Amino acid sequence: MRPTAIDAFPGLLPAFPHPSHSVHGKSSPVPVQIPDHLRITVSSGSSGALVRLEGELDIAGAPALTSVLALCVGQPGCITVDAAGLAFIDAAGIRPLADAQAICHRQGRDFRVAPASVAVRRVVMLTGLAERLLGDVDVRPHRADEVSAHATKVADH
Repeated sequence: MRPTAIDAFPGLLPAFPHPSHSVHGKSSPVPVQIPDHLRITVSSGSSGALVRLEGELDIAGAPALTSVLALCVGQPGCITVDAAGLAFIDAAGIRPLADAQAICHRQGRDFRVAPASVAVRRVVMLTGLAERLLGDVDVRPHRADEVSAHATKVADH
């Protein structure tokens, strides 16, 4: 595990407020770790933030993504999550994306996951969040997925 401040956020404090950590009703900073199998990079400009995800996003990496997205939601502009580099994502990894999208929606801001890897699109579709997270992105399976599904069907007969 590596601290987010060193690898993903040069110049930021080494601890971020985490929504699930509070003392006497007040949020307090806690160190957030990024697991070795996940890389998060953030770039921001006047139009908003771009969050790039690479590797595997699971329950171990979800708190780090939650903290990153909380920082982004606190800034003006749209938020785009580039998830093309994710080889794996599970429901725990989808949760911070869905939560951030809901907050942005309430604020009248844009939030989208684009581009998204096949693994991400598959889980987003299974959870019923394709329209919310992927927007107008084509969520149909790629040709490789169709061939794989056909091969599985043929093998089952």
